[in-house]
Order: sequence, then structure tokens, then C-alpha cells
Amino acid sequence: MERGRAHEGAVLLSALYPSREISYAFSSGYAPTEHRCRVARADGRRLPEIDGLPAAEVYNRWTGGLISAQLGGGTILEHTALHPLGRPSGWIGKVPQFVLIHPDTVQKDNSMTLGANINEGDELVLMQGSRESVIGRVRSVVDAALGAAPPSFRAQGALVIFCAGCMLAVRDELDRVVEGVTASLGATPFLGRFTFGEQGCFTRGKNQHANLSIGVILLGA
Repeated sequence: MERGRAHEGAVLLSALYPSREISYAFSSGYAPTEHRCRVARADGRRLPEIDGLPAAEVYNRWTGGLISAQLGGGTILEHTALHPLGRPSGWIGKVPQFVLIHPDTVQKDNSMTLGANINEGDELVLMQGSRESVIGRVRSVVDAALGAAPPSFRAQGALVIFCAGCMLAVRDELDRVVEGVTASLGATPFLGRFTFGEQGCFTRGKNQHANLSIGVILLGA
């Protein structure tokens, strides 16, 4: 790549080598519902059907008509931010864990495109969240990062990744998101970014790509 130029179809990787300790946490704030299915057909990030019917029609029924206006084609990214799909990914104690997948468009044939890849045979569960759960979750993730640090750790700064999909759901209350961070970090400075598609290391130690997630890295003294 050439410096100072914009590029299409490119990937930028940045490697950081901090001279001090770091601590981190990566999580999301959604709960499973009773609606679930097994993927019979998949095409990368496209979900053609659920239980033999067009995927968007079934999703719309599951969510009580959430995307009725978009059936036949349309963008649903903002509508579905509190009602993503989840792929089961293990347990922490007796609590099931899920990798979140954000539905983003309805196609003309009422198939759906998603923010993460799916595979035939995957189990998908309809998840649910609320504005309060999304706003409150950021403080929980900061606290988890603080709790994972060694006793001598003293945070000098932080990087907070807050999913842009979550931001769309609470964008008129972003001040409360910031308040949640500062409630735990105090005067420690932090940099925040809103991204689509996060990748991080879950509590159980597996690095994965997920949607609608929050990541926090604390930089030690």
C-alpha cells in the first residue's frame, strides 16, 4: 500500500507492543429466547430460510412484526440491534454463552444477510436485549477487565470498542454510555470507537468474531 492514499478491498493490521501490562474483557448483553432453529442452507453471510420458510418471514414472526415494512427488500440493521441471532458457543458455569450475529438486510426473496458467517448445521437462537441492558453492559465489561488484572495493576488508559449496531439502538443516550465507563475508570482517560464487527477473546479464552459486542483494553502503568 502507498502512504497517503485511500484503498478499496484492503485490510489494515496494526500490531501493538505495550511496554507495560494490559488487561481486557470482551462481552455482550443479550439473553436467549425460546425461538431457535438449525441452519439447513447457508451461503456465507446469507441465510435463505428458517424451518423451510423464507428467513425474514420467520424472523418477523418471531419478533412480532418487527421488520414487516422491510419484507421484500430493505435495510434492517437498526431495527434488529436489540433482537440479533445467537450461535451457542459454550458455557461459563451454568450460564450458556452465545456469539451474536446481527441481521442487516432483507433480500427480495426474503432471505436475510447477516453481519457474520454461518454454516449449515449451526444452531441459531433469537436473542433479545434492551436499551438499558446495552447501556449498562459497558460498565460491566470495564469492571470485568479491571477484575481480570493482577493486584498491582494500575490503569493509565483504556480503549473501549462499542459496537456501532449497539450505538444505533441507544444513540440518543450515549452520554450514559460514557458515564458507565467513567463510573468504573474514574479519571483514567479512554478512547472509544464505534465499529461494525468485533473480534475479541471471550472469558473462556477463545478468540472469535462477533457482532453487537463490547471490548475493553486497559493499559497499565
